[in-house]
This record gives sequence, C-alpha cells and structure tokens, in this order.
Amino acid sequence: MSEKFIKCSCTSEYVRLSYDEEMQTIDLSVWSFQNSHGPTWADKLRWIWRIVTKGSPYGDQVILEKEQVKEIIDYLQNKELY
Repeated sequence: MSEKFIKCSCTSEYVRLSYDEEMQTIDLSVWSFQNSHGPTWADKLRWIWRIVTKGSPYGDQVILEKEQVKEIIDYLQNKELY
C-alpha cells in the first residue's frame, strides 16, 4: 500500500491518501497533529473504543473507487487553481 501525506495550509492537519492495490481504492483520511506532550490516556482509550465498536479509528475516512477518483481529478483540473 502506497501513501502520500499532504500538509494542510493551517499546519494543524494532514490529508493522508493511501492506495490499496488489492481493492484498487484510494483511502482518504485527515490526521491531526498531536500536542507536544503526546496523546493522553483518555485519547488512547477513546481510539481503542472506536476501533472495538466501529472497526476503524478514523471518523473521517473516505474510500474512493476509480470513478470517484477520476471525478475529483477532473474537478481539480477544471479549476483555475494555478
């Protein structure tokens, strides 16, 4: 699985894009910077609970198939961002 991290302009989050070759999908998720002290026990327990009950630690993960990725590419290429 290959992945790419793109830092947010606000510098407090990253967007993580990861390609799953087996499923041929792109997983998109938002990662937050942790404070300099690291995650608290409450944070760790919250993440564990989310994994146990939801199966994934991410509340913001989006899985995109080829057609959806093409839509995003087309949208971005048709905008005058540059």
